[in-house]
Amino acid sequence: AEPAIEGDDAPADPLRERDIAPVPARPRPSAEQGCDGHAEGEEWKEECNTCICKGGLPTCTTMACLGPR
Repeated sequence: AEPAIEGDDAPADPLRERDIAPVPARPRPSAEQGCDGHAEGEEWKEECNTCICKGGLPTCTTMACLGPR
């Protein structure tokens, strides 16, 4: 991944937005929590992204939301 450049107003690369990465802001869920109550293989929407439960951990796309919510 390329480092962010301050003052760079160029639009995000749409190909990079499709990359799937683990959600960094959440703590590792306990075995009881799993994927915030979602079953293994289950998909759900979170803001502008799609998440799936893989191996007991939520994995989500990391697209930025465009426009008003």
